[in-house]
Amino acid sequence: MEVSITQQPKTAEVLRQLEQKRARLVGTKPGEGIPVYHKKASVMLDAWVQRNFRSSGGNLSDGKWKPFANGGRLMPDGVVDTSAKLLMDTGLLRASHLPFYGKKDAGVGTELDYALNHNKGIGVPIRRTVPKDDEVRSALLALLNQHAKAAT
Repeated sequence: MEVSITQQPKTAEVLRQLEQKRARLVGTKPGEGIPVYHKKASVMLDAWVQRNFRSSGGNLSDGKWKPFANGGRLMPDGVVDTSAKLLMDTGLLRASHLPFYGKKDAGVGTELDYALNHNKGIGVPIRRTVPKDDEVRSALLALLNQHAKAAT
């Protein structure tokens, strides 16, 4: 038995076909615009962060934020403000978390220097405001699958 290949696809043609399939998946024409999935993913991640603030770290796989050591915010005059909410003194940290997306990525983040201190526990107890991969992976995959079904 003899086997022969009569026509072999060129690399450029294969890449073009892959790009077309990807474009259908993410909702853009090949080479144009921002993938719709990336926009939706960034909005979903932003919603995660906002829920996390509302629940004082309730979205975290490693437990809620550690409460104030004194039962509330220690004021300059020595009085403890028991009505204070963690990481929401002015609302600036919460409001600074913004969704972003591009042709190759999507996410949510902040440019405030002290946000890293809270996320890493530098000088303060760890109180993460952004998700770890494993906390959002299944939701992102579900979103991707839903988007892929709609695009085909």
